Amino acid sequence: MTDRHQRDEIDNAVVRIAAFPYHVTLFVEGVAHGTPVRAEPDRCERWAWFARDALPPNRFEPTRLCFDAR
Repeated sequence: MTDRHQRDEIDNAVVRIAAFPYHVTLFVEGVAHGTPVRAEPDRCERWAWFARDALPPNRFEPTRLCFDAR
């Protein structure tokens, strides 16, 4: 079981992947309890809690750029 509280604000990240721009705005605040559940296994390889300094490298590119810029 995991209990975590985290607050983050990341805004205005625009990345061009192929021919389409992705606009990513993230606002995260909350307390995570328990064990994550993969409710859509056909759409999601896994679901897990990570510390900010231990995020996996294979993230969605705009999200990776946001977190790496902070």
